[in-house]
Amino acid sequence: MTPSPRLQLADELLRRFSAALRSSQLYSAGHPIIARNLEGLTTAVQLLHAQTSSVVIGIVGDEIIVNDVPVAKAETLGALARRLQESGLERITIDRDVTIDELATFVDAVSKVEPRPAEATDSPFPTLPHIRFGRVTVEQRVEGNLADMAAIRRLYGDSVSVAGKIWESAQTESKPDATMAKTMVDGLAQAVAQNRTALLALTALKNYDNYTFTHMVNVSILTMGQARGLGIDGPLLREFGLAALMHEPTLSS
Repeated sequence: MTPSPRLQLADELLRRFSAALRSSQLYSAGHPIIARNLEGLTTAVQLLHAQTSSVVIGIVGDEIIVNDVPVAKAETLGALARRLQESGLERITIDRDVTIDELATFVDAVSKVEPRPAEATDSPFPTLPHIRFGRVTVEQRVEGNLADMAAIRRLYGDSVSVAGKIWESAQTESKPDATMAKTMVDGLAQAVAQNRTALLALTALKNYDNYTFTHMVNVSILTMGQARGLGIDGPLLREFGLAALMHEPTLSS
């Protein structure tokens, strides 16, 4: 099946970005290969700007999203995702009229920055007129009344119990119960869409008696929370949540 034009443009942008980053790491400033890759990156950005005023690159797990289009995983793009996450970047917005000099400055900064702790709040990147970057943030205010919170707590607790059953099926049947997992993720996805901050707040609670199962649920919730922050909704949101949930059973079986 031929990829859609949007997916082709998104894939081209990330490949050009990856090539520009790699050449910046390998060659000294002023090398013609760096210049050529920056020109290719600039062209890819301009093609997307012909459709929208801003290009948003987001990271959810090990997948990169361009303007709400998930790009298929590839080794080079996986390396790019890891580099961006190590730099503390989860969201990059490139506005129309960005210059090649701005892109060069940004690529150079990403290539040189050291890995940063998740709690770091200061930015290691220069301020650029048409490029904004940072993390996918979550509002600190928890919305909803106490009844809503009680329902969300019940959903969370039930999900942890179901995660335990999914884990058991992976151990006894050599594969996790996919139907049970999908049903559970559907409920979590609805809660993330309706009251993301309240559900995310529960992931901070520690339960060492059921650590594996709470970890499975927390990873699923946090992944969907990130995806929701990037505008992802519906079936695609559930796909992210299911993939995140199943990483533990899959590894163990």
